[in-house]
Amino acid sequence: WTVLYNLITGCNIAIDATPESKGTASEKDQLMGEAYALRAFLYWHLINLYGRPFNDSTTTPDKLPGVPLLISADLRNELPARSTVAEVYTQIRKDIEQAVTYFSVDKKKDNLYRFNYPAARLLASRIYLYTEEWEKVIEHATASIAAQPLVLDL
Repeated sequence: WTVLYNLITGCNIAIDATPESKGTASEKDQLMGEAYALRAFLYWHLINLYGRPFNDSTTTPDKLPGVPLLISADLRNELPARSTVAEVYTQIRKDIEQAVTYFSVDKKKDNLYRFNYPAARLLASRIYLYTEEWEKVIEHATASIAAQPLVLDL
């Protein structure tokens, strides 16, 4: 839990500081895409470890306790209250869509060890699979395969 929130804090710092930092527009887009994609992945991981499933048959996601959302680099001593599963997934979807937008500028796929366009699209398809948004699953999976056909060999 603590390790994941420390990583999320790093993502928040990158998101807040990158627009004013030095570097080319392409480098900034890459960094922002990576930060948003990683934050989406970390929250997706947290909610699946510590929250109830989005599609719980006994209740709706807007009534289920999720995990606390920290989406700015402002450091506080107290941990905020738990957000609902629906709120967490809303933030995850915003973050992954923002990542895809940043990666869509160059559609780089040359670094295998960092988030890139095909990886963000693939993660988006998995996130939408969990929320049962089938059209979005197809859209993102198709875009990931088109950008990196070798993903089918994994």
